[in-house]
Amino acid sequence: MNYCVIYSKSSKNSLDELIEKIKLANGNACLVEATEETVKKASVGDTLGLSKEIVDCINGADECFFFIADDNDENELINLIAEYVGGEGKNFSGVFNAQDEPAEVFNNLAKSFFSVNSLNYDEVLLGNPVWERNGRKNEVQKIVRVRCQ
Repeated sequence: MNYCVIYSKSSKNSLDELIEKIKLANGNACLVEATEETVKKASVGDTLGLSKEIVDCINGADECFFFIADDNDENELINLIAEYVGGEGKNFSGVFNAQDEPAEVFNNLAKSFFSVNSLNYDEVLLGNPVWERNGRKNEVQKIVRVRCQ
């Protein structure tokens, strides 16, 4: 499988375990950093102002992983990209470090939401939804996907 891994500057150091698990599962990962340059907040158009690099990574992926930052400004960029991915009908998951309360876009559209220290990476890579809160597995969210017209 092909994965798009989107991270912010402050979450870059948290990628190693997921990338290693993807490689062990014979998957490929495209890594893209969410920055002001790759995401134009006040934009219009089908790709919400996302750079070609991000759009190509998303389009080439079977699933996307978003590393949630501890910095709220960085999370605004992550959330904007997640909204685009959800609108495209792609599966995506949120990976958090400190915060375990998902932003609305993850709560409403994500297949999984789990800790960077999770013991459930393998389960997620097998395609199973995993929801964690307060360091434990929770009931899986039921998401209805409708591709935007």
